[in-house]
Amino acid sequence: MAYLFPFAGDERRKPSRPVRRVAKPAAPEPEPDVETFPAMPPSLLEIYVAVCKSHNVKPSEMGSRSHALRIVAARRAFIWRAKKETAHSPRRIGEVINRDRTTVLHQYNAVEKGVATIDPFVGVDQNALREREVLALKMREAGMSFAEIGRRLGVDRKTATNYAAKCRMKLRRREV
Repeated sequence: MAYLFPFAGDERRKPSRPVRRVAKPAAPEPEPDVETFPAMPPSLLEIYVAVCKSHNVKPSEMGSRSHALRIVAARRAFIWRAKKETAHSPRRIGEVINRDRTTVLHQYNAVEKGVATIDPFVGVDQNALREREVLALKMREAGMSFAEIGRRLGVDRKTATNYAAKCRMKLRRREV
């Protein structure tokens, strides 16, 4: 009886030679151009280009995984404007910037509720920001609550907390 497949220990079978696989070098991806990246309807493209220019962000950075504040602010601005000015679904808006529809909805709702801002610290003088951080820390050390500090500085409680924490860290590193 002839078998189709050789069994283990079958001496008639020729030993197989290892296959050498050579990886081809990956071609470098060209920097995407605004006109070709990404494919989207004209209204989304117009918003995308305007946000990239106003926030000084490259189109490739908008879809990246970066958490840099300026890029996150640009993404938020794009999401907010696209949702407000167009009838596109959150899924379509998310496809443009490589994000899930739930992320789009979360960012939009955060901006609408005032929890997140579209342009954080845009145009803020760094010396004035440093002064606010020092003021927040001194007020906190004087016994004020973060809510009261926020009211006096014209920001919310969480931002006042962040100001004091940043100043504390800078003092530890002796930057202030």
